[in-house]
Amino acid sequence: VQSSILVSDSSYKSQIENAYFKLSQIKLNIMTKLLGKSLISIRDIREEIQEDRKQIVKLRDQVKKSLHVINQLLESEKDQEFIVEVRRLYSDITEGMKGFLAYLYRTTQEDCDSPPCDYVVIGLGSMALQQITPYSDLEFAILTENDAYRKSSDAKVKHYFTVLSHLVNFRVINLGETIIPTSK
Repeated sequence: VQSSILVSDSSYKSQIENAYFKLSQIKLNIMTKLLGKSLISIRDIREEIQEDRKQIVKLRDQVKKSLHVINQLLESEKDQEFIVEVRRLYSDITEGMKGFLAYLYRTTQEDCDSPPCDYVVIGLGSMALQQITPYSDLEFAILTENDAYRKSSDAKVKHYFTVLSHLVNFRVINLGETIIPTSK
């Protein structure tokens, strides 16, 4: 029995390493084709994924603690305190998810060149309504400050935010919680 566990564990580790390798190849392709850069390693991808997961798990753990307090208030029928804590929780989650999205963009931007103009990323949907949970999808838009960017005929300038968004989306997928449809 013990030897089959070791084989299974070894097989699992091999599958994980293979997954990291494939992910690094995808990111390498994205960066090479869209940015003309190719400096990425399996270790870099692994560390990036682990750090991203750590960030979201930290937020989720904070929410679990708050839910415990909220459940106690609900059971003790302290309605006003319950309402205040629920509102605070949604506000805290929204701020945490905004911070997570900002973290993804800030750290992803480090892989890209400097942005062609100032920009801001805004949350949409449940984030904008302050109804987001740490398991919600991330809906967002990028607003640029520079009119010249929108009117520019320079393909590289127009492409920058598409590439940045693709790389951020890649990182969200790497959290391992995105359902990716397949077709035949």
